[in-house]
Amino acid sequence: MSKYLLVSPRNYPIENYLNYFQDLVEVKIIPESLKEIDPKKYKGLILIGGEDVNPKHYNEKNLFENLNEINDERDLAEFELIEKFLNYERIIFGICRGIQVLNVFFKGTLYQDIPSELNLYTHKFYKDKTPRNVEVYNNDTYHKIKIINRNPIFENSEFIVNSRHHQAIKKVSDDFYIFATSEDGIIEGIFHKKLLIFGVQWHPERIKQEYNFSSIKILEFLKNDRF
Repeated sequence: MSKYLLVSPRNYPIENYLNYFQDLVEVKIIPESLKEIDPKKYKGLILIGGEDVNPKHYNEKNLFENLNEINDERDLAEFELIEKFLNYERIIFGICRGIQVLNVFFKGTLYQDIPSELNLYTHKFYKDKTPRNVEVYNNDTYHKIKIINRNPIFENSEFIVNSRHHQAIKKVSDDFYIFATSEDGIIEGIFHKKLLIFGVQWHPERIKQEYNFSSIKILEFLKNDRF
């Protein structure tokens, strides 16, 4: 039970995740492999980045059909997996889309498009609108976040992370507390109040080495043998 299950749609690029997690994970393609997945075999579940969660799952219309990329099969498959892993109280970790999937599963909501709703262009690179003082590398923007609440991974601190997302948590689920935010108020990290379920909005699997503090801390937590 030492490995985590990392699930991905077919033909989705996961090389960065494999390089980051290495032998900590086993990969399954969803929804094809959904029925054969047995949570008892794994230490936990890892939900990765990708398309947008269908707004119908948090009782909203799709306000930006030209922007939002929806994969209903993936939404339903990941919701089912969360339910399965919850039943065995396994660790669940969400990255980027993954934190949003967790929040929606537990009855939270999302901003459907950060630039349209908040007039912010710092969490994804927009050629003519992202401020020039924002560091950009491989189309990820880099910005500071602050740890605002005690959590099992990070001590109170500030550090740089990378982003490439146009959606974000709006109302956090009542089952979670916020442990990290960006300087402009975007929720960057949440942790379940009772269970080992958490998510981050940034991409620890592909961050520049000079900023990989958070990536190291997350791996240390996931590898902890006490869980």
